[in-house]
Amino acid sequence: MRSFKQLENPPLMKKKEHIFDEFGLARSDPYFWFREKDNPEVIKHLNEENTFFHKHIELAKGAESEIFNKMKSREPRVRYDAPEKDGAYYYQEVYPENCEYVQIWRWKEEDSRKKLLFDLNCELTQYKNRRIESWQISPSHSRLAMVVDLDGSEFGHIFWLDLSTGELIKTSIEMSCSSIQWSLCEERLYWVELDSDSRPFAFNEYHLTSDSNRTLYEDNDPAYFLSIDLSSCEKFLFFCSYSVTDSEVKIFDLSTSKLESLFTRGSNRLVYFDHHENLGFIAQSNHRFKDQGLYLLDSPRQTVEKWKILFESRDNIILSSYAVGEHHIVLSTFEGGLPCAYFLDTETLELESIESPLEGHWIESVEEFDFKMDQVLLNLCSMTSPSSVYVFDLKTREVKFYHQVKIEGDFKSSDYICNVEYVTSEDGFVFPVTMAFRKDQKRDKMPVILYGYGSYGSEMTPFCGLGALELMDRGAIYAIAYIRGG
Repeated sequence: MRSFKQLENPPLMKKKEHIFDEFGLARSDPYFWFREKDNPEVIKHLNEENTFFHKHIELAKGAESEIFNKMKSREPRVRYDAPEKDGAYYYQEVYPENCEYVQIWRWKEEDSRKKLLFDLNCELTQYKNRRIESWQISPSHSRLAMVVDLDGSEFGHIFWLDLSTGELIKTSIEMSCSSIQWSLCEERLYWVELDSDSRPFAFNEYHLTSDSNRTLYEDNDPAYFLSIDLSSCEKFLFFCSYSVTDSEVKIFDLSTSKLESLFTRGSNRLVYFDHHENLGFIAQSNHRFKDQGLYLLDSPRQTVEKWKILFESRDNIILSSYAVGEHHIVLSTFEGGLPCAYFLDTETLELESIESPLEGHWIESVEEFDFKMDQVLLNLCSMTSPSSVYVFDLKTREVKFYHQVKIEGDFKSSDYICNVEYVTSEDGFVFPVTMAFRKDQKRDKMPVILYGYGSYGSEMTPFCGLGALELMDRGAIYAIAYIRGG
């Protein structure tokens, strides 16, 4: 096994003082001058970096095939996602061995015999760069709608499959994004149209029988992007327009086809809605503070000042997302920079934490599994083993293994260890850093590869990738800094 060698010092960038004075804060960026593309100093430094790179990449000459073959040997021969439960059926995406395209399977809980619904390896073969962007099953589970990118352009063509006859029908829609939903009668599809710049800009209603379409709403502001969300009670669609800092949401009643405003733009607030049969409308929003909170609305037209607080980000706990069940609301959060989870009882509105069932693993997110049975999926993440999924019963607190991504070859999770360290930034914030490495290596003599991202309020979660494993196997510490920004 090849290992890391000490390299000579790389060329260092000069620092030049540059202060940004924005949002009431003074911020220093000593490398701002590097934006000057025609500056001879910038060009000189880039040439020095290129020379350094080409000199030292020679040390790895001959190792490319070794690294590639090692990573390839760890790829699972058959790739499959965790099954999704929808009513009486389970649905699963599978990539068979030696196949490039996805299959969609389903089965019933009481009947383990699986049925192949659609195989992209055998369908639409005249399109070499085809890919299913998204798919939705109809309410009666008799039809399957798909958005398919046929040529890599990221413009979606909508197809629908009659599951009783196996007939695949290509619609006239050729400029769809991945956001689609069925009507209750299953004769209409709601979809979002892309403009020539790939911006989702219009909500549309497509009629399957007549192969006709009508526009329900069009947003001509290029700063806004549109999407469609189905409420957890499956009675409403939320037509959402989002910019980087603002949002507008319209509600579409699937039983009456009535479209009305739920939240208007102009408040510089991001809002994500759902609906609970007994509680009413639920909103995730930053309307009170810079971080997201969860709120309850008595009616669609209720002003934000009267929204009832269900959960607010506080201290070092930040709300990331939520999912609504019949008797609970589950919250995916970040505490001290690392992922964790909570749930709210819809009767008492009491908050309770959900503990990770595995040591050294974090709950990356929580999803609905069985709406009626109060069961949710815990998506676990780790730096020393591939992601796994557990079913958590909110009534009994029982946890059962459900699914795990497979790593083939000589991989053993027990060969690695992960530590958490806390670092104080220059402006006084404390943030965590997870560091993973092989147990049989001496940590004090190991190089560190540090990764981190935190722009636009996004959060990192621990992960175990084949590239990171290869670095650790060669004697490096792979570290992730959880540096969520604004």
